[in-house]
Amino acid sequence: MATQRKETNFRAVFDSPLSDYERVFRPLLGGADFRSILTKVRTGDRPLVLDLMTSGVNLVDLSDMASCLAVGYQRPEAMTVQELAERDVTYIHTDLTEKTAWRDVDGWLGEQCPGSRFSLAMTRPEGAFYSQFWGFDNYCELMLLPTLERLGPGGILFFQTPFRAYI
Repeated sequence: MATQRKETNFRAVFDSPLSDYERVFRPLLGGADFRSILTKVRTGDRPLVLDLMTSGVNLVDLSDMASCLAVGYQRPEAMTVQELAERDVTYIHTDLTEKTAWRDVDGWLGEQCPGSRFSLAMTRPEGAFYSQFWGFDNYCELMLLPTLERLGPGGILFFQTPFRAYI
């Protein structure tokens, strides 16, 4: 007997504003918001923020106080890469399963300041986790561990994951 999955509007999740991220991560934010958290976890002159598997729309709300990098498959329904750049959000259109993705992230970090690290890293990849590919091992090896390696001292990680049993 086949199991049915609940239909989800993935575009609505993919193109979410920062306020939606804050709603999802509210239990971890302790009443704060991402802007106030960034003032506490600076890892340099200007905080660096990473969001994975995103359209980048949510980072527009942080770009006045942080250098922001969005990584994933950009879809122009929300904002084009050019529109994001005009709002000080850099977008790297890449597949996180490719090793070149993290080289591109490292290149961006080096452009900010050699040796720099992220103050805040986050992801809300809901729809992608319905793919058979994103099992726990691939999730850790291709997303979680590479992100942790690039998180600065005192940096904060907000990762949505369906793998509660392992955490």
